[in-house]
Amino acid sequence: MNPDGTHKKTLSRGDDPAWSPDSKTIVHPWKTTCPSSVSIGRISPDGTNQRLMFISNCGYGRMSLSLKL
Repeated sequence: MNPDGTHKKTLSRGDDPAWSPDSKTIVHPWKTTCPSSVSIGRISPDGTNQRLMFISNCGYGRMSLSLKL
Protein backbone atom coordinates (compact mmCIF):
# COMPACT_ATOMS: atom_id res chain seq x y z
CA MET A 1 0.00 0.00 0.00
CA ASN A 2 0.95 3.58 -0.33
CA PRO A 3 2.25 5.46 2.73
CA ASP A 4 -1.14 7.18 3.06
CA GLY A 5 -2.95 3.81 3.31
CA THR A 6 -4.43 3.78 -0.18
CA HIS A 7 -4.05 0.98 -2.76
CA LYS A 8 -3.95 -1.89 -0.26
CA LYS A 9 -3.08 -5.26 -1.79
CA THR A 10 -3.23 -8.70 -0.18
CA LEU A 11 0.00 -10.53 -0.97
CA SER A 12 -0.61 -13.81 0.85
CA ARG A 13 -3.02 -15.66 3.09
CA GLY A 14 -2.12 -16.07 6.73
CA ASP A 15 -1.03 -13.71 9.42
CA ASP A 16 2.11 -12.46 11.14
CA PRO A 17 4.32 -11.67 8.11
CA ALA A 18 7.89 -10.50 8.64
CA TRP A 19 10.25 -8.43 6.51
CA SER A 20 13.68 -9.78 5.58
CA PRO A 21 16.61 -7.71 6.91
CA ASP A 22 17.24 -6.28 3.43
CA SER A 23 13.51 -5.41 2.94
CA LYS A 24 13.42 -7.34 -0.36
CA THR A 25 11.28 -10.27 0.84
CA ILE A 26 8.29 -10.85 3.10
CA VAL A 27 8.23 -14.17 4.97
CA HIS A 28 4.79 -15.48 5.99
CA PRO A 29 2.93 -18.59 7.14
CA TRP A 30 1.87 -20.78 4.21
CA LYS A 31 -1.51 -22.53 4.32
CA THR A 32 -1.46 -26.26 3.50
CA THR A 33 -4.08 -28.99 3.28
CA CYS A 34 -2.78 -30.66 6.46
CA PRO A 35 -4.10 -28.74 9.51
CA SER A 36 -1.17 -29.77 11.73
CA SER A 37 1.49 -28.83 9.18
CA VAL A 38 3.70 -25.78 9.68
CA SER A 39 4.81 -24.09 6.48
CA ILE A 40 6.73 -20.92 5.63
CA GLY A 41 6.56 -19.00 2.37
CA ARG A 42 8.16 -15.90 0.95
CA ILE A 43 7.01 -13.23 -1.49
CA SER A 44 8.42 -10.01 -2.95
CA PRO A 45 6.79 -6.77 -1.76
CA ASP A 46 5.31 -6.24 -5.25
CA GLY A 47 3.50 -9.62 -5.07
CA THR A 48 5.84 -11.54 -7.38
CA ASN A 49 8.18 -14.46 -6.65
CA GLN A 50 5.92 -16.23 -4.18
CA ARG A 51 7.54 -19.49 -3.05
CA LEU A 52 7.02 -22.16 -0.44
CA MET A 53 10.27 -22.31 1.53
CA PHE A 54 9.78 -24.88 4.30
CA ILE A 55 7.06 -27.35 5.23
CA SER A 56 6.72 -29.75 8.16
CA ASN A 57 5.78 -33.37 7.59
CA CYS A 58 2.11 -33.08 8.62
CA GLY A 59 2.44 -33.10 12.40
CA TYR A 60 5.77 -34.85 12.81
CA GLY A 61 7.68 -31.67 13.59
CA ARG A 62 10.40 -32.23 10.99
CA MET A 63 10.96 -29.52 8.39
CA SER A 64 11.80 -30.04 4.72
CA LEU A 65 13.10 -27.52 2.22
CA SER A 66 10.65 -27.10 -0.63
CA LEU A 67 11.88 -26.37 -4.12
CA LYS A 68 8.43 -25.94 -5.65
CA LEU A 69 5.82 -23.18 -5.65
